[in-house]
Amino acid sequence: MTRLFSLEGRTAIVNGASGAIGGSIARGFARAGANLALTYNSNAEPAESLAHSLESSGLKILVSQVNARSEAALRAHADKAQKWFGSTDILVNCVGGNIAAAMTGGGVGFFDLESEAVRETLELNVMGGAVLPCLAYGKNISKSAFGGSIVNITSMNSFRPL
Repeated sequence: MTRLFSLEGRTAIVNGASGAIGGSIARGFARAGANLALTYNSNAEPAESLAHSLESSGLKILVSQVNARSEAALRAHADKAQKWFGSTDILVNCVGGNIAAAMTGGGVGFFDLESEAVRETLELNVMGGAVLPCLAYGKNISKSAFGGSIVNITSMNSFRPL
């Protein structure tokens, strides 16, 4: 199966690799032979632990702290990964979360929410979870000799606000 879906010689960027979903996706890419650039925002331990567990695989692995809400940070990481690996072939955006002040419940309804908290949540999930990373890494991915792929992961809460 890994021969059929081999990613040998390819580089995958996994934004949000410290989360359960991002970490699992990164492990799958590693099993298929992809080199990995793993990013996290504030929780380094899971991403570093994942990289450590893959040390014997012979893959090139880069772990970096990147604020996905910062276009400058994403572009700097895109440049760093391109130089480190020589190509960027796959981008998985698995970044997201919620701002407590943007959640309903406990007597707080949608119309009670502060617009700034909603704006911050949208900035994190829409801009940081898809738009800004695509802008930052997309040009390098478009030059991939293998053809490039961008995958944006979102939450089930896109259908129902918290």
